[in-house]
Amino acid sequence: TLRLLSAAAADSDSSTLPAGVRPAEHPDDPFYRILSDVEHAARNPARPRREAVIRFADDAIAAKRPLDAIMALLEFGLQSGEQLTDDLRRHREIFNRDAACQAYLGAMRPSDKAAAEKSLAANAALDRRGLAKAHMLDLQRANLLEQTGQPRQAVELYFKVLRANPHHAGALHDLGLNLARGFEPAKAWQCWDAARRLYPAHPMMRDIIRIEQDLLRNEPDFF
Repeated sequence: TLRLLSAAAADSDSSTLPAGVRPAEHPDDPFYRILSDVEHAARNPARPRREAVIRFADDAIAAKRPLDAIMALLEFGLQSGEQLTDDLRRHREIFNRDAACQAYLGAMRPSDKAAAEKSLAANAALDRRGLAKAHMLDLQRANLLEQTGQPRQAVELYFKVLRANPHHAGALHDLGLNLARGFEPAKAWQCWDAARRLYPAHPMMRDIIRIEQDLLRNEPDFF
């Protein structure tokens, strides 16, 4: 039986892990340790704030680290669902002039497998030295690995992203999709429930909610 977010009866029963399951019981499965970190993050009110992210990006621009700046601004949108469009536009000229920023942006959303292979090479060529947001390169790489038919290799990269930022609802969403496609639905729903605990209104979760509603209506025994 899968455990839905809507089935959580009280705050005291808000664990993202299945009932009775603890990370120590699965020492060889890093998934549960990652999810435990996310669970603690969801209970911590000191999650990354919009103002702090904008300040980080401004400081990175001043320090001539535009790639860190653009990744921080994009990360907040993927993490929380709140896009920092005005701040991306404010620094647009700097981002447009920076080769690393252009390589990073150019590796996004390839049209087919061949383009995804080229994007993987571009991602690998980016210099990670001194980057505070290098895990955003890992997230991009994980997405590209999935598009090139390498989903298992992508999982560890999603773990790296969540170790660096356990508030990252976008990474949880993508990891859940990966696990669902790999026939691990229980873990997939745990990822999505954890993402909704972090950011209940995240736009990425709309499709998941629709799937959940369809399953409840048409396949109630699924849960």
